[in-house]
Amino acid sequence: MTIRDIRGSAAGFIYANFVSDRRVRSDYHEFYRKHIDQLRADPPPAYGSGHPSTMGDVIFFVKQESLNGLLVKPEITPQLLRASRDGILFKDFYGNSIQSIRGYECILCGVPPNLTGALVDEYTPEELKDLSCLPRVFKSFGYHPLYFFGGSRNARIMRFAESIGFEKVLADDIVKPEDVKFDWGYREDVFYSRIFEYLRRYNASDKLFVFIDTGATNHAPFKVLDEKLADKVPFVHPSTFEERLSNTTFVQDVYFGYLYDSFKARYGSRGSMVVSSDHSWPIPIHKNNIYNERGAYEENFRIAMLFVPPSSRKDQFSTGTVVTQRFSQMDILPTVLNLIGLDQEHLLGESFAPWLLASRSSERSDPRRTKISVQPYGGGYISAVRYPEKYVFDVLGRSYTVFNLEKDPREESPSIHSGGEHASLIKEFFQPGAN
Repeated sequence: MTIRDIRGSAAGFIYANFVSDRRVRSDYHEFYRKHIDQLRADPPPAYGSGHPSTMGDVIFFVKQESLNGLLVKPEITPQLLRASRDGILFKDFYGNSIQSIRGYECILCGVPPNLTGALVDEYTPEELKDLSCLPRVFKSFGYHPLYFFGGSRNARIMRFAESIGFEKVLADDIVKPEDVKFDWGYREDVFYSRIFEYLRRYNASDKLFVFIDTGATNHAPFKVLDEKLADKVPFVHPSTFEERLSNTTFVQDVYFGYLYDSFKARYGSRGSMVVSSDHSWPIPIHKNNIYNERGAYEENFRIAMLFVPPSSRKDQFSTGTVVTQRFSQMDILPTVLNLIGLDQEHLLGESFAPWLLASRSSERSDPRRTKISVQPYGGGYISAVRYPEKYVFDVLGRSYTVFNLEKDPREESPSIHSGGEHASLIKEFFQPGAN
């Protein structure tokens, strides 16, 4: 079975559009729209009470393309694990959706994932300017929010980035003609070097909020394209899909090591870094589960997230620790706000700042809120985890499935339930503080 075979299935499309019970989709979308409208109506945080110096005056958000958290191992991601000694690693994090831009919405704006279009597809730029996304928050404190996109200029990405507060979107206008470019963009190590050249030239003394969106390596068909690394990968002669994915994950990690060393040398004492996958790419724990637009198993949504504080403030943070509690991308924005002394009333995520700050260790607890991940493709699924229980709503059908992830981590023994209760469970998720 290949990715092409799974991606090309017509049965799911026909069933989703002509046969399915659409109540789950319509109920979720109704709650989603009401929530976004509430966030747009909320006043911005009280910036006067904020203290962004907790995170330093240079903040990097780094996307790792399709990084499956289950592949975070010494033999596959040694550079990420090396960087984690300077920070706090969340190895059982959840991506809230599939497709890069949907992950960025959750990370940068703290919004829930949508079952239909992305934010940028459903709201105008003027409407999106009402949201208190992180670029706008840090701009209010005098930071320059810059978005670096590692490919040719993309109108949809530009519209999204500019609408949520980035001053500039920089792409192939910062590279050189000889720079190596693959189908999915510029090779990461090359593009990273251009980012640092740009910042050194134009923003040497500025406070910065930088988002790096590049990921040419860890993409389908998951083939190692950098010849100098071909004999250094974990599986020199890969024979399975998981081995191919492991190899390209390894190569991406090599490039991340270059980025991290450059960041540490230039900004380490006065800057912080947040590293997160945009979404996962499944390893086939379940048969033929090798395409990210199918299925809602744990391997479809599990990613990793790393927070590295300024080295000058290292003693204030629980550096060198690994957190196994299952937070999600939606929790990043409320956590950042919490770290810098701000709050926003109606966010559906929760702060995991106590797991970062040494002084708040007594406040640490398991996640209190349900973690929602949405598979918008292949008919559609909603995964709702209140660990150890996991509920999976099939948008194509009239029932939902429940797993106990503690007793059944491989999701082999589901229980099937009537779909009549779906509305109350979904509504509960959209009520701040309800669960």
